[in-house]
Amino acid sequence: MISEPLEGKRETVVTQIRTALDFAEILRYTSDTLYQRAEKIVLVTDILNTHSPASLYKAFPPEEEGGGGYGD
Repeated sequence: MISEPLEGKRETVVTQIRTALDFAEILRYTSDTLYQRAEKIVLVTDILNTHSPASLYKAFPPEEEGGGGYGD
């Protein structure tokens, strides 16, 4: 679930399974579609093993990360 409580926004994305690649694609959707004009996105996740910067490294080449590394 993607939530912005102060704005009253919530979006749910359902996938068949929960893999690191699924998580990375949802983050790309969040940044490229939902918040494409945002300067900064604050990400709060649970402790599911796929919810880590390693998911992004698995899914995308380094040139796509656009800054000082994932998780900065």
